[in-house]
Amino acid sequence: MKIFVLMLIPLFTALIGFVSSMKYSDARDFWERFEFWHKKIKSEITFSQRSLLEIFNGSEDLYKNDKFLSVAKDYLQKGKTDENLNFLSKNEKEFIYKYFQNLGTMDRDSQLNYLNSLETELNKYVSDAGQKDKKYRPLFVKMGFLLGLVVFIMII
Repeated sequence: MKIFVLMLIPLFTALIGFVSSMKYSDARDFWERFEFWHKKIKSEITFSQRSLLEIFNGSEDLYKNDKFLSVAKDYLQKGKTDENLNFLSKNEKEFIYKYFQNLGTMDRDSQLNYLNSLETELNKYVSDAGQKDKKYRPLFVKMGFLLGLVVFIMII
């Protein structure tokens, strides 16, 4: 019975590693959604006369629990967000603030030029988040498991 309980230690530490690595998955999902909405906003500005809030509200029913949508709506309505974005770096948060600070304040051509100028930086954040997720999520799980294995061996 004691061995069975001790064998749970590596599984438990692997689970802790998995939970710890979720910030990389959250960041990747957030930036992928951001990239999607960036393309959607560019398309809507080019071909539509709807306000930004109408664009976001029109798709809200499709993605009710989307963290990016709630952050975007907060920035558009209040100029700041109350969402917990602890999975993002300070530079990433500043980029998001800068992105939404000028969104919807210019004429159509200026707005499209502004969005095009931010596209390379946005693409960099998307690719970085994807690379970090691929690199660190399995690493955290494996290191958690190995730490639990070391503890298991030390106890025996």
